[in-house]
Amino acid sequence: MTVIDVNALRKISYGICVVASRRDDKFNGQIVSTLFRVTSDLVKVAVCINGQNLVHEVISESGIFSVSIPSKEIPAKLHRAGFGSNRDYDKFKGVNFKVGVTDVPIVIDNAVAYLEANVVGSCDVGPHVIRGRSGERRGR
Repeated sequence: MTVIDVNALRKISYGICVVASRRDDKFNGQIVSTLFRVTSDLVKVAVCINGQNLVHEVISESGIFSVSIPSKEIPAKLHRAGFGSNRDYDKFKGVNFKVGVTDVPIVIDNAVAYLEANVVGSCDVGPHVIRGRSGERRGR
């Protein structure tokens, strides 16, 4: 089940956000700079992920992910999610998060909104892959 608070769509600032997913009992995430609303009636957004990153592999396998939309003030501990790989260290260590209804981690440190997503399609655009998501409308 995918759940979207339509008010979260108004919080997308077209800055950076945190995309996360899970494989078995391990969480994976990264900072992304491309998240945008595709439709509002069917509530779809898209996120652009480097196809060589571990989070791309994890999302491809699981078909689910979360997007945490941070406020303008982003703590340094979140910046490390944009560098390195979960293959080398635990990016979630010391970060406040919760596990959502889709069983993926949702970063709540400085988050003004978040989305949980089921992948409904993707588009390979060279080294990056654009993932689409959709969900039910839900107030928050």
